[in-house]
Amino acid sequence: TVFKGQALRLGAPVYDVPGCAGATHRAFFVVRADFLARRLDDLRGAVFLLNSPLSNSGMNLPRRALAEIAGGKPVFRQVIETGGHPASLDRLLRGEGDVASIDCVTYAFWRHYRPEMAARLRIIGETPSSPSIPFVTSIATPSSIVRILRDALHRVATDLRCTAARGGLMISGIEDVPDEAYRGLLDYE
Repeated sequence: TVFKGQALRLGAPVYDVPGCAGATHRAFFVVRADFLARRLDDLRGAVFLLNSPLSNSGMNLPRRALAEIAGGKPVFRQVIETGGHPASLDRLLRGEGDVASIDCVTYAFWRHYRPEMAARLRIIGETPSSPSIPFVTSIATPSSIVRILRDALHRVATDLRCTAARGGLMISGIEDVPDEAYRGLLDYE
């Protein structure tokens, strides 16, 4: 909703990480390994670390997942905005909060590059899935350039010369995702 009318989708990445199926992603509810909570219902009264109130994976998807257990009442005693998923993970490890909802792609990269820190965390739940965050261009981009960008993106997704780059980005492909899939996020909201 924040960028509505400002961008054209070029394609959505298919990530080769846990939590993704096709051009989708989800968020994981992450806690410290020593935190007592074992399931989402155990989070009542906890402190939630939020990357941004505008975030799909940090706010919209977890709100949808928690609505099923909330019974119309607040789940958390406090919500702290951190400014980003990595900041939420760092603050979680410092004991400044109890749980964070982390995009599964961000979490995969964080685990890859900070395995010693990741070993001190665990996942206790996950959100419903959502279409992947798409590659976009400005709505003012001429249609001839949009076609060139889409073609280039799809070539990068299949060209053998780009295999290492795709692997480094944990991307296994690019898909076209229909408008309806993204409109479904408004239903979650």
